[in-house]
Amino acid sequence: MSDELQAEVVPPRPRRGRKLVVPVGCGVAGVAIGVLATALWKRPVVHARPVVIELPAPVCDSPPVVVPPPLPTAPPPEPVADVAMVITVGDDSYVELEMPLDLPTHAAPALVQSFDAFTAIAEVEAKDLPDDLRAWKKRKVSVDGSCEARVTGFAVIGRLRGLARDAEENLDEWTADKVLEYGRPTLFARLDGCRGMVARDAASPAIAVLADSDEPGDWAERALDRFAISDPVIAAERAWLEAGNQGTWYMSSEARLDTHVMRHPRTGVTWVLVHAYLVNDCGLLGGNAIGLYRVENGKLVTDLERDEGVPRIEQVVDLEGDGKLELVGSSPDSISIERADGTDVRSLHIATFGCGC
Repeated sequence: MSDELQAEVVPPRPRRGRKLVVPVGCGVAGVAIGVLATALWKRPVVHARPVVIELPAPVCDSPPVVVPPPLPTAPPPEPVADVAMVITVGDDSYVELEMPLDLPTHAAPALVQSFDAFTAIAEVEAKDLPDDLRAWKKRKVSVDGSCEARVTGFAVIGRLRGLARDAEENLDEWTADKVLEYGRPTLFARLDGCRGMVARDAASPAIAVLADSDEPGDWAERALDRFAISDPVIAAERAWLEAGNQGTWYMSSEARLDTHVMRHPRTGVTWVLVHAYLVNDCGLLGGNAIGLYRVENGKLVTDLERDEGVPRIEQVVDLEGDGKLELVGSSPDSISIERADGTDVRSLHIATFGCGC
């Protein structure tokens, strides 16, 4: 048989070549597919038809990777809705209630004056209130977490300070009707006792109020030393000296420096509060700085140091029972509750007319 005839009938014998193995699949369990590369003879050949082998898709034994969703961002704490402010007018205490959209029907107001503050009190019958407010009648209220009183009645109260002519040009003096009109009228429940600043329904957990303690040690002195070099104190001191004053601003005769060592009645943690205040109103340069520290494992730990606080801190409380503190403060024009970082929880203001200087 000639060479030409043999080439047409018999496929040429392949020479030995190299095997290229390409791994395909999942990890070490993948399927290896060998691709045979064959070196051909130099002379022309008739190529054999390629054979196609279909392999099943590799099966992965490894579980699928699950990416967890991002953790939700904790929202800021909501204001405590079941806490209300308490005021005292004469011999009576009143707790603030939610004001209806429309001023309820009330009796003619009576006028009460105390120094430069005027208060108008107009009695309200329970039948003239919405059901949710009427339900407060005879309910017990816990004041400052330690005194319980019962609701005996309701009244719309307006409170203000200042001169009448600053409200109306032709108004020479305050009357009960005008005080109620201009004094931010608010609905209150009258209590049969208990003076204080903060109240809650007695059926709810009582508010924890931190009282001064005789905790042994020099925690007050340590807190004062740290407070003196805090940023808000140094900033106020710099402004004080640049204005031509001498000495330390919070040690001046007009300033007030309060230090309290307190133990939380439920958690047992010892806290130290330092508050320095010098009036910075009516053109006077002053300062306001708060330092809050806690004792932890025998060491004093800084919880926060800030400025822009209330003029006077009346109480330190824990409203939610979570161990975090709130400050009950007062000024000539308001009483308020704020979280330690300054976030407002609730406040009650008195209307003011004139500059007050």
